[in-house]
Amino acid sequence: MIKLSDYKSEIIAAIFGAFTAGLLSLAGGLYSMNKNFQLTQNKELLFSLRTDITTLRKVERELDENKVIEETTRLIKKREVLAGE
Repeated sequence: MIKLSDYKSEIIAAIFGAFTAGLLSLAGGLYSMNKNFQLTQNKELLFSLRTDITTLRKVERELDENKVIEETTRLIKKREVLAGE
């Protein structure tokens, strides 16, 4: 029969090695998951910013169109006043 006491140092070294390998694997997994999470957040933020920019451009165009309409209306009224004199 095998005596465990004869292999005590090898057993302790194996347990310590497995524990160390587990910690390194856990740390690597957490780091990878953190980077993946940050990448996902950045992609969502980029998508949100692009959507906001598109919306702002639409609003800007509408405001420009309203300015043109207001200016045209003002000029027509001015012409009517001048024509009435």
